[in-house]
Amino acid sequence: MEEHITEMIRHMSEAHRQLARTLAAGRDVTVHMSYLVNTIPDDHMSFAGDLSVITRCAEEVAGSVVAYLNSIGGLEDALAENLEWIIKETSGGEDDEE
Repeated sequence: MEEHITEMIRHMSEAHRQLARTLAAGRDVTVHMSYLVNTIPDDHMSFAGDLSVITRCAEEVAGSVVAYLNSIGGLEDALAENLEWIIKETSGGEDDEE
């Protein structure tokens, strides 16, 4: 039984590591996009009255930031769930009365 639990923990650990790598790549893209938007000057812009391009880009960056933060929250929830399971299994099920 211990081998089975150890193997499951190893698989969960690998899955979390891969998810963290994916989130890190998303962070890099989001940071770069935010930097690009930040370099747009605030005044004296002339786009012939068409601000839809800038508005769309700003919405995409904001959406990317929100998605990244939601992904971090999801990873945190998954880690907490799995850690709770691991602690219950390794403590011999003493916390089952909750």
